[in-house]
Amino acid sequence: MKLLTKTFILAAIATQFAATDASATAFTFTYTFADSTYVSGSFNGTQSGNLITGLSNINLNFNGTPATTSPLYGSRWDNSIGNWASGGAVASVDGTQNNFLFIDVDYPISTGFTEYFLMVDGVSGGSWDPNQAYWYDATTISSSGEYTNVARWHLSGANSSVPDGGSTIAMLGLALTAVAGARRKFGI
Repeated sequence: MKLLTKTFILAAIATQFAATDASATAFTFTYTFADSTYVSGSFNGTQSGNLITGLSNINLNFNGTPATTSPLYGSRWDNSIGNWASGGAVASVDGTQNNFLFIDVDYPISTGFTEYFLMVDGVSGGSWDPNQAYWYDATTISSSGEYTNVARWHLSGANSSVPDGGSTIAMLGLALTAVAGARRKFGI
């Protein structure tokens, strides 16, 4: 009976671990362009491995000056339609999978923007030239753009120990295999 109780407890712990979702975390970032201009800011999101999704509460600074609109919208480049899509912006810890447009209007639904920052890395095909970074501020008539250099993307708040979905499934599978083995060995 003790073994059955221990097995049940192990299965419950494994199920809880698999069902636990990473919660939204506050992140700060900086990207410095080759001409020494920079964009910094913050957002909330949910990290799973290298990717950060569900971006919200997006704030920007252009060369240290806060954007006039806060928080900003987060759009993404969608190759299937060959255009920006509202929502769904994705950032990545190392910058290699960034696909976002932080902008002061819900682009492309609204187009009267005055400031934005975009980074699109590793998105190929369609009409977008991949690996681009741009910023634009109409209030100061300033802008900068270049092919992305991910070595100049810095993100803090990321937790490299957060398990991604694949490792969570693997751990659950291992726990269930152990439970099945215990049942077979002890005839439970």
